[in-house]
Amino acid sequence: MRRSYFSKTIVAGLWLVCPFALSAQVSPLQVEVNVGVGVPVQEFSGRDGFEGEAGDGATFGVHFGLTTRSYLTWYVGFSQHRFGCDTTTCGAVDDIVTTSWDVGARVNLLSGPVVPWIRAGVVSHLAELDSTGVPAGGSTPVTLRLESDRGWGFEGGAGVMITVAPRLAINPGVRYSRVTTAFDGIGDLEMRFLSVGLGLVLGF
Repeated sequence: MRRSYFSKTIVAGLWLVCPFALSAQVSPLQVEVNVGVGVPVQEFSGRDGFEGEAGDGATFGVHFGLTTRSYLTWYVGFSQHRFGCDTTTCGAVDDIVTTSWDVGARVNLLSGPVVPWIRAGVVSHLAELDSTGVPAGGSTPVTLRLESDRGWGFEGGAGVMITVAPRLAINPGVRYSRVTTAFDGIGDLEMRFLSVGLGLVLGF
């Protein structure tokens, strides 16, 4: 009886001192909302009439994760990136908007309330080029949008997931993406960029 009471007291004390130390993962099933900044690591190139360095832009993503082992989480989701570009470097292109579906695996390097991780996956990618100009014979600027065919690429990243409450964690990290998309009649656009962001992870 005393031994049972003593054990319960130790467990309760651990929860008071470090309430999340007994939980290795937020939950086997997770959803993450991520916001951040996309940073080109080299000039976007390949499309006819486009050679230049795009500017940094906002990123947003939603991903679902399923942990099948303590060290392995599978993920699937989408991300959108927006890069600015001026006429001195990108010709007639004002903005580049990309939408990516990605699937891959995340390896959890440690177990506990603070989990460093690395990840790698495959990316299915669409790009849109927005161009604003005044048509011949007109006086009002018009924005045209050119959409690419679906392209493919890969991504890799690293970060750390920090449990802040039961079933809730923050997940700062960085990803490197390399993708190529094709535009009918004007060639391919090769893009290499980093995504630096902060995710909010909810477990189910």
